[in-house]
Formats: sequence, structure tokens, C-alpha cells
Amino acid sequence: MTRVLIVAGHTGQGGSVANATISGELEARLPGAVVDPLADLYGADFQIDVPAEQAKLEAADVVVLQFPIFWYSMPSLLQRWMEQVFVHGWSHGSTGNHLCGKKVILSLTTGAPAALYAHDGAMGHTIAELCAPIDVTCRLTGMEIAGTIWTDGVSYQSRTDSASFASIKERAAEHAERVVALIEGFGGAGLRPRPTGPQRRPRRGIRPLGSRSSSGQGPSSPGRGRCVCPGRGRRSAPAAPRSTRNRGCRCSQRCAAG
Repeated sequence: MTRVLIVAGHTGQGGSVANATISGELEARLPGAVVDPLADLYGADFQIDVPAEQAKLEAADVVVLQFPIFWYSMPSLLQRWMEQVFVHGWSHGSTGNHLCGKKVILSLTTGAPAALYAHDGAMGHTIAELCAPIDVTCRLTGMEIAGTIWTDGVSYQSRTDSASFASIKERAAEHAERVVALIEGFGGAGLRPRPTGPQRRPRRGIRPLGSRSSSGQGPSSPGRGRCVCPGRGRRSAPAAPRSTRNRGCRCSQRCAAG
């Protein structure tokens, strides 16, 4: 059975809707998983219990990093966690092999819509580029980024009424479903069956961050392959403007992500 560690990296998880919903859904669907709520454990003083966190990582086969993009990076608490826990001689170096072979899933949210995260968009950079430090960290420690699940447009500023609040929660639940589907592909993790009800459309797989395209041209970039579109499979997702579309995107929306 696949052993899963869910690292909830939102510094203000208590006031979150999307990230709190995702974490809650993952905990409900993965009863055998270990949930690591960093804000509850260390949010007051940022004093990380390094031996405890290293033990959680050593026991896991799959590590889900659940976090919002804050100022084009991971939240400060998640960064602190990495700085303290990933030490030379344990995670890397000639004797640091405790993380080798583990799979990492990047499960992230953004307040801004996907179309802005493009070279010709307002942000000027893609989500893959913003997550490059995590990619390099995984390379150094011998871990593999097995997938990136991204949901856009869930800013706290968009919670204007009960309908928008419910929409964010619904999209967050769909996000969690995609994470679970990805983990199921690794061999399962004691998954709890979905409650009976209307059947949802199956999600297509997500390419690993930085993976090679089907043409073998190297890491994905705009127009060259990998789609991390947060709207793939979502009928209501608006198509990106023609000038910002990713020509390599395989989803029905021809997104600007990647």
C-alpha cells in the first residue's frame, strides 16, 4: 500500500477556503495518509521539529505539497520547513539518501487566473518556472516530481457571495479528486470509496513538472507540450485569448498555462 504524507503549507490555513477544502478532502479520501498541518504545528513561532518531520518523510512513499502561491513562490512556512528539514547528510550529500526515490505531487492554487501565468501574460512567467526551485530541490535529494495539480482563480477577493464561496469549494473538491486519481495510479493508498451520487467525468493524467514532451524536445515550455491547465475537464473554464494560448496544450480549452 502506498504511504502518503500530505504537507499542508498554507500559513493561514484557518482562514483559507480552497486550501482548507483540498486538505480536508484529501484526508477524507486517503484515510491511511499522514496529514502534516504546518500552520497548526509551527505557525506561531516557525520552530520546526526536525526529527519528527524527517521521520514523517522517511515513512512516506508519496509526498503531497499542498500550498497556495504567495508572491510567486511557496509560503514562508513551507520554505522554512524545507530549510530546516532538508539538511546535508540526511537529504543530500554523500550520506544523504533518505528521500531518494520518493514521489512528490505539487498541489497548488493561485488567486489569479491561468491566462496571466504566461510569458506574454501579466506575470511574465509560467507556473512551471515559479516552481523551479522545488524541481531543483527534488533533483538534489533524489525525489521525483510525479505531477502538478493546479487550480486557479480562487483568491479570497472572489468570495463576494454565497454562490462564489460554494464555487470555490466545489473546484477545490475537484482539485482533491485529481490528486487522489494521480495517487491511485501509483498503486493506491487505502483509498476510501467515493460516496454514491452522480458520476463525474474521469480526469486525464497530468504530466510531471519539467518532464519531456512526447516529441522529446526537453522540459515543457509555452507551445511545447505539457499542460497544467487548471481548467482541463471543467466545462465552465473560459478559453484563453488566442494570443496567449499554449500551442502544445492538449486540453479542450487551449490554455495559456505551461
